[in-house]
Formats: sequence, structure tokens, C-alpha cells
Amino acid sequence: MRVLPPGLPGGADRPGRALLGPHRGVVLRFLPLSPPRPRTGRGGGFRSGYGTGTTLFQTVFLSRIYERGWRQSFASNGFPGPDAEFQKCLDAVSRRCTAGGPVLDLSCGSGLFTRRFCREFPAVAALDYSEAMLEQTADYLGEEGVEPPVLVRGDAGRLPFPSGSLAVVHAGAAIHCWPDPQAAVAEISRVLAPGGLFFASTFMYNASPLGEVLGDSTVRPLVELERQAQGAMGQGAAFRWWEQSELEDLTEKCGLAGFECERSGRCILFSATKPGEGGEGAGGEAGAGA
Repeated sequence: MRVLPPGLPGGADRPGRALLGPHRGVVLRFLPLSPPRPRTGRGGGFRSGYGTGTTLFQTVFLSRIYERGWRQSFASNGFPGPDAEFQKCLDAVSRRCTAGGPVLDLSCGSGLFTRRFCREFPAVAALDYSEAMLEQTADYLGEEGVEPPVLVRGDAGRLPFPSGSLAVVHAGAAIHCWPDPQAAVAEISRVLAPGGLFFASTFMYNASPLGEVLGDSTVRPLVELERQAQGAMGQGAAFRWWEQSELEDLTEKCGLAGFECERSGRCILFSATKPGEGGEGAGGEAGAGA
């Protein structure tokens, strides 16, 4: 059984109980979960209530097909592919992250990026709300012979990590599924150490590619129509699309700084840092990762 490294789950401010999973060497940590609390008012424009996007990924069926067709379909929306996206994340870590400590793959899904992080960094945790996805992650880790990370079942809006304990939080194609993205990004800001990096990818609105050409303000009326259509669906809306300005505002309101992004089609890769200076490099030791 792998011992929990310092700074990984088990902080006094986020209690829970650890259980051994069915896969040797992998610790699955199941935390007491509760439905996200509804937010009152507009919440600065970031709505909650996208329940379908969370429950959809709890099915065994989707966990099995996620890397067998589902994720590949993202290419048609401008996503660069897992290897290229991971390299962009590594480049951002090398260029922007000054904190020391573990790496968290948040909303890890089937472990598509978790396996890559495990090959590059000595201390990695992977968290997802879906037990089926975590089991699939463990299966893939075993098949590829990758040294397993700590696997955690938990809520992005209530992270079971001590404050200031992580160097990097990665969320690949995830934030559009979160029922309360503002709470989740606030938690990411809390758990990042000074100098730590948040790196993520997500989907923008359908009009966003046109916005790259004409300007986002020009196509905002089209975005607003799509937003209203999503709002009318309420809990039936599986996902929440984004504008670049919304993501920038969200990270800033939650205490992160230095927003940077790269857009292609409906895909946006973005990063922001926790203000302050860190010490050792990401992953728990200086220079870990290359």
C-alpha cells in the first residue's frame, strides 16, 4: 500500500477515511459527499445547477468509452490532443510555477492526464467525483505499468487538501462540468501554495471561433442567446460553456493572478497563478518533471 505523502489528502481541515481499492498499490479515498449548495443571486455571473454534467460521468458506460471515442471527438472543437495539451501544461509549469509540492489532476476522469503526470512528477494525486472513473483510472494505470498516484473520490467544490499544499492543479476539459465552478476555483486557490499554478482546458460558446476573428464583444449577442438557452434548461443543461472574459474574471475573483490563455476553435487552454513566491519546483523536489 502506498503511504500518503506529506501535503496530500488527510489534512485536518478536510477529514475523511481511506479505503484500499481493488487495485494493488492504489489508495482510493472516499469522502463524505453532499450535493453542492445552491448559490443565491447571479453569483457574479457564474451559475450552479448543471447537475446532468456531473451525474453523466458517474456511469460505468461512459468511463469505459471516454478514451475510446468520447475524448477523441474533442478534436473537432479545436482541442490539441492529450499529448500536445499535456506538453503545453508542462511548458506552463516550467515557465510559471515557483511552488514546491504535489501535483493534483482534478476531475481526472479515466486518468488520461494522470498517467502522464505520474511519469513526470514524483508526487501526484488524482481526484474525481465518479467512482467509476477512478476505477477506470486504476485499470489503465495497471495496464500501462505506471506507478500509481493517490486516487481520491471527492468534490471539486470541497477539496480534501490542506491550504497551500499543492504546487499545480490541472483540470483538463472539466470546468464546464462542475456544478459550482466559482466554489471549485476558490478551493483551487486555497489549496495552491504561493507561486502555484492552475492550468485547465474547457469549451467556449459556439460563437467563440467567430469572436476570435471579429472580436468577442461583436459576437456577444450570439453568446447571450446561447446562454439564455442553457439557462432555460436549468438542471437539464449538462454543461456550461464559457467566454474568455468570464474565465479571466473567475480566476481573479478567486484570488489567482496572471491569467493567460490560448484559443483554438471552441477550445481554450488557460492558466493562472497563486500570488507569492514558492521554493522548490512542482512535484515535491527541485527540477522534478523533465
